[in-house]
Amino acid sequence: MKSLLSKDKLNKLGFDTKQMQRQCKITAGKLAISLLKSFSELKVDSLTALYREFTALFDENTQKKTFYNQLAKTTFPHFMKELVSDMLSHFVIQSIRFQDKSVFSEFGRILIQNGTSFAVHHGLHEHFPGRFKTNHKSAVELHVTYD
Repeated sequence: MKSLLSKDKLNKLGFDTKQMQRQCKITAGKLAISLLKSFSELKVDSLTALYREFTALFDENTQKKTFYNQLAKTTFPHFMKELVSDMLSHFVIQSIRFQDKSVFSEFGRILIQNGTSFAVHHGLHEHFPGRFKTNHKSAVELHVTYD
């Protein structure tokens, strides 16, 4: 989790998404951390609450307008989308990984195969003959492999 929310990684994300053009008092890392903390711990009912949390957390004496301008940038939604996407990817991988002592930890991959049939219009029988003739004479089948 520390590497996921490291100052360097968050600041790089800020530059990659064009949220930050240069280093300033409100870095992408500080902004992300303060917003995540605010939304996870507080009942946020205004932008002022976000600003207060930011200034309290980082002991920064920045102008409200400077803070609000960061949130108003057209790149801000993309920055937050990438941040949340990275976090969700990290947590999904952690949650589906097998424990070291699990019997499944011995396997490098587990493949699950499944198939299903879908009935199509009976006029398509010549092109899509189904294998089950009792209900529908024409059908298509979908076979999938989960990895």
